[in-house]
Amino acid sequence: MSEQGIQKELKIASLVPEEKLTESLPPHWRLRFEKAIQLIHSDLSAPLNWQDIANQCHISPKHFLHMFRVIFHETPGQYQCRMRLKQAAYFLTTESDLTVKDIAARAGFSSSQALAKALKRELGVSASELRDRRYDMDPKFANRIALLLGQPHQQAELPLETSLAGELDFSISNHPERYFHTTPISINEPNSIEKVWSQIAPDDTESQVLLSTWKDTEELYENQKSQLGYPCAPDKATQALPAGSFLECRLRYSDLSGYYSAWSAFHHYVQTNNLTLEEQTPVLEVVHNPNTAERSVDITLSVLLEFMPKTR
Repeated sequence: MSEQGIQKELKIASLVPEEKLTESLPPHWRLRFEKAIQLIHSDLSAPLNWQDIANQCHISPKHFLHMFRVIFHETPGQYQCRMRLKQAAYFLTTESDLTVKDIAARAGFSSSQALAKALKRELGVSASELRDRRYDMDPKFANRIALLLGQPHQQAELPLETSLAGELDFSISNHPERYFHTTPISINEPNSIEKVWSQIAPDDTESQVLLSTWKDTEELYENQKSQLGYPCAPDKATQALPAGSFLECRLRYSDLSGYYSAWSAFHHYVQTNNLTLEEQTPVLEVVHNPNTAERSVDITLSVLLEFMPKTR
């Protein structure tokens, strides 16, 4: 079901750093380095042979190495290591059935000791610390980890995702009452969204929705009980979102570094524009085309500006 009521088409901002860093290249070079990134991501557990990647992208290895450093501000090996760390951190906080040794192998580290050294060197944490905190992840800790794993920025200490989030296009749109079929989930439970979505999602759905509150976004979903579902007809709905004016932005992100940066920018916009939101103000996240296999996620973040809790 397509969304209704949006008065203007939201500009889609990309918080995918690889897209930003290659957008100014001539088209043939952009395609070559897009392919290089795809090849690196195709199997992070495999040893990196950047000379072979250069050949597959029709670039001389020497020129490939030089251009990769110029474009991405790190070497191919450093880029792959950062992607491996992202994958390892994800597994450690979601896959309780995997041993640290298994996770190290899946993420491409030669041993659990090699993973431990990389985590301590780059993030200042141990594998056991990440694993032990998966059920009660402190929002500031989670945000710090996500930002440390973000794309290096040439002229700033903060990752590129933070800078890109400053370019989000915020607008106010009016929507009628909207209806959703949802089921409760706990955001801090490992793989909760993926597992529940696989059980409830219709094959033809075009949108995945997550209903929460403004307080939940301020706490980055610490111990949050939320509602996951999809748009539906009123007679099929388990949840209704009241009509009103919504502050919205639409973006693409590829991992939590982009996601957390987007919400930080959202809160900054609310504060600098003196908007008053109650803790229980409804928040809607819409993932567009959730059943596609794209590496990046297309999402709209919406917060109801006019909200008064209903009394019974």
